Amino acid sequence: MDNFEYMIDIELPELTKEFIELIPGQVAMTNRLMKKGKLTSYTLAQDRTKLWVTLNAASEEEVVEILKSFPIYSYLNYKIYKLAFNNYVSITLPKVSLN
Repeated sequence: MDNFEYMIDIELPELTKEFIELIPGQVAMTNRLMKKGKLTSYTLAQDRTKLWVTLNAASEEEVVEILKSFPIYSYLNYKIYKLAFNNYVSITLPKVSLN
């Protein structure tokens, strides 16, 4: 089954004590998803009201299942967009020379 890239535009709630307590678990989850190659970007607006996420998934249903794994899921309002393409600069390490 082919994977597609999706952009999720997420509105975040006001920061409450309960929400802030979920952040360490959210960071751990996003790190796991990035290592698996499912989550390709995770961007937070300066004012902390918006979050943009790109995911590789086979379907919109899989995107929703991934989002449901987020500890902060019950606080989120979001829209999912299937992308035609997503250009970005890849960060690479310099080549090592053994000279």
